[in-house]
Amino acid sequence: MVAGTLTSSLSVTFNNPTPAAPGTSSVDPDDFGRAIATVGADKVLIAAPGGGGPGQTNAGLVFLFSTNGTRLMTFSEPAPIKHAYFGISVAALGLDRVIIGTFSSNVAGAAYLFGTNGALLATITNPAPRGFFDFSHFGRHVAALGTDKLLIGSDSGVYLCTTNGTLVTAITNSEGTYFGYVLAPMGEDRLIIGSLAVAAYLYSTNGTLLATFTNPAPPVFYEDFASAVAVVGKDKVLVGADGYTSSPYGGAAYLFNTNGALITVITNPTPANSDFFGTDLAAVGEDKLLIGAIGDDTFAGAAYLFSTNGTLLATITNSTRARPDSFGSGLAVLGEDKLFIGAPRHKAGTVYLFTLNSLVPPLRAERVAGGGVRISWPLPATGCLLDETALPTASLWSQVPFPYDTNATEISITLPATGSKFYRLRLP
Repeated sequence: MVAGTLTSSLSVTFNNPTPAAPGTSSVDPDDFGRAIATVGADKVLIAAPGGGGPGQTNAGLVFLFSTNGTRLMTFSEPAPIKHAYFGISVAALGLDRVIIGTFSSNVAGAAYLFGTNGALLATITNPAPRGFFDFSHFGRHVAALGTDKLLIGSDSGVYLCTTNGTLVTAITNSEGTYFGYVLAPMGEDRLIIGSLAVAAYLYSTNGTLLATFTNPAPPVFYEDFASAVAVVGKDKVLVGADGYTSSPYGGAAYLFNTNGALITVITNPTPANSDFFGTDLAAVGEDKLLIGAIGDDTFAGAAYLFSTNGTLLATITNSTRARPDSFGSGLAVLGEDKLFIGAPRHKAGTVYLFTLNSLVPPLRAERVAGGGVRISWPLPATGCLLDETALPTASLWSQVPFPYDTNATEISITLPATGSKFYRLRLP
C-alpha cells in the first residue's frame, strides 16, 4: 500500500450517503469525492457534483461530515436543475461557513455561501454573463480569502467578492481561453491563477500581476500546464501539468519560488500513458507535496507524497483499488499528518482519510555512569543515522560517527557529556 520513508494508515472511510449511480462509463456518476475541503480541525466538506434526486441528473449535492465519519449536513442548490454540477468546487470560510460553486451547461453559474448549519447566507452570480448558453463556467473554482472575502473562478477571469456578493476586483488576462481554470489564495493579499495550457500567475488582490510561472518543458497544449495549482508555505507555488509527455499524459509538477524561479521538477514515479499525474495537488505543511495521479493503473489511481526537493516519501493507494476508481482526484489536508483522498468513481464515490506515520522512531536519552549520555532507538530502525548539534539550525547538524551498539531490541551509542547537545534520527 505504501512505499517510501513514511507510512500511512487508513483512519476513516467516507461513503456516498445518497448513492444514485455507480462509477461506470455507461451512466452519469455521482463523483462523490471530486472536491474536498477541510472545515476547522474536525470537519470535512465532500462534494458529489454528479449527484441529485430523481429527475435531477448531475444537479449536485454536498455533504458536511465530522472527521470521524458522521454526516452533519447536506447542501443542495436552492433551485436544483439538471447538469448544474453543484459542488464542482468547495471551500471553507472560517470555522462556520462554506463556499460551494456550481456551473451549468446552459446558465451562467454561481457560488453560494452557506452556514455549516445549512442556512443560505449569500448567492453570488456571474458579474459578466454571456447569455443563455454561457459556457464561462463561473463557479468552476472557489476559495476563501481571509475570513471575509471569496474568490470565484471561471474560464475567463477570477472575481474577488465580499461575503454579501459585492464585487471587489475582477482579474482577467488575454492570454489563453481558460484563465481562472484553477486558483489558490496566498495569504490575504495574493492569489495564484492558472490559465490551462498557458501559464500560472501570481496576482495581488488589487489585480496587479506580480509573477508569471511558465512551462519549463517545451510547451505543448495537451501537456495541460496549470491543470492544478497549490500554495506551499509563504513563498512557493506548485503547478501541475497532468498531460506532460514523458509518457503521453503521464504528468509532472513544478515547484516555483514566488519570483517565478523554478526550484524542483517532480516527475511521475511510475510513468505510463494516461496516468494524469498532477491532476490534483495539495501542500502538506511547508515541506511536503501531495500529488494525485488519477489514471495510474488504468484509472485505479494513486497519490504520491514528496518532499519539496523531489524525494518520494510515500505512495498511497486504495487497498481495494479497482478500475475506474480515479483515486487521487480530490485532495485535502488537515494539519501535517491527515490526508483526505477522493476516489469519485469507486462505486458511487468514496473518500479516504489517511494518517501519516513516520518510519523514524523517537529517540531515548539517559545519563550513564561517569557523566555521559546514552542515546538509543528501537532495532527496527536499522539504517537510520544519528545527528547532533549544539544549535538546532538546519545547516549545523553533523552525523555522529559509527560504530553504534546493537542488542536484541535496540540500537544505541554512548557519548561523553560535552555541554548542551541536540540529537535527531534521520533516514539516509
